[in-house]
Amino acid sequence: MKKHSIIKTLFATLLLAMVIGGLSASAEAEPYFTGVNDKLLPLKDATMPFLWNDKFYVPYTIFEENAELGIYVTHDKDFFRVTFWNKSNVLTFDYLNNVTFDSTKQYSERVIGKNNTIYVPIEFLCKQFNLGFDHINAAPVTILRIVSSSSLDGIDFREWVGVDMLRFYREYTGYYSPTPSGGGGTAPTRTPSPAPSPSALPEIKVVYLTFDDGPNGNTGKILDVLDEYGMKATFFMLGDHMEESPDTLRRIVGSEHGIGLHGYNHNEEELYGSPDSLASEIERANEALDSITGMKTRLFRFPWGSRYVNQALRDRVTQEGYRYWDWTIDALDHSPTESSVRSVAKNVIDGLAKSGSTAVVLMHDTANTAGALPQILAYIQKNGYIVRTITQSEMPNNFYKDVR
Repeated sequence: MKKHSIIKTLFATLLLAMVIGGLSASAEAEPYFTGVNDKLLPLKDATMPFLWNDKFYVPYTIFEENAELGIYVTHDKDFFRVTFWNKSNVLTFDYLNNVTFDSTKQYSERVIGKNNTIYVPIEFLCKQFNLGFDHINAAPVTILRIVSSSSLDGIDFREWVGVDMLRFYREYTGYYSPTPSGGGGTAPTRTPSPAPSPSALPEIKVVYLTFDDGPNGNTGKILDVLDEYGMKATFFMLGDHMEESPDTLRRIVGSEHGIGLHGYNHNEEELYGSPDSLASEIERANEALDSITGMKTRLFRFPWGSRYVNQALRDRVTQEGYRYWDWTIDALDHSPTESSVRSVAKNVIDGLAKSGSTAVVLMHDTANTAGALPQILAYIQKNGYIVRTITQSEMPNNFYKDVR
């Protein structure tokens, strides 16, 4: 295994542990019940909500383990994301980049770590997926109830689960529970779970390496260097170049790099003549990709960037189901006569040094870039960046903050 891969794996494990253990004890917490439709869940760490900064949070597994709510859940520990979806919506909590987003916008709500799991804001999640949410005042413990279908209102539900509520509470507090032998007895008093307090997370630096205008005669060298450092990139490719270099294209796909489109032939008049011509050129490039590799993509980068085109063209791209990406750092490597190995490396490294937690680096499949790449990747490796490829479910990073 490459050194970078080992470091990345160890860092990912550390980050996940710190995120999901990111709340430390400070005081005793008030217990709360979770209700799902007409049933009450026991008072256990795996089911109990908690209150933090005037918001209630529940383990994300509540939605995963109760299929009647109609929500599917995935926790991708490699990409540090919890995603919820159904037929009408997809919502992702990205706790690496500390963002929450759906197909149209970003949100301020975040996940929190406690009891070795991820907790999500219950009321926000219910609202996003059109689920009912009841805050039911009950003795001895308040109930937070998620509702997808029920014939019981809040008061009727409280009466319906009254016996279970008292039993669960006694088991939780140790006030009374039968002994295993069936004889009477008082169990030891249970110390309530501590209330959370925030703890600092390590600085996280993420970089997306992207290459435009390939594949061509320089792409193989770029792939060799990426392999040497155990890193992946995302290639925004031209349709005619894919047809001219099918073996290189297959290598990119087979090596599990990210795949995006850059148009068919970079011809401005053909590409940007109208929204229809743009859609046609992108589809033509996707057909080239499909004919060679058997796959298609919904990632796109506008030649010269999205600032170069008008709103009608940007809207057409999203209407066709594509997500478009720009960049935060420009290697300024597109012209071999106006750049050098030294200038390309300097532009990228200086940009990374000044960037925030997430950087998207624009490079091109040129000889100068291939020559500069070892120095760039060595800097990335030395400074502890996480290198990620762009996926089709990723919230796009573009100049207009358009997350469609």
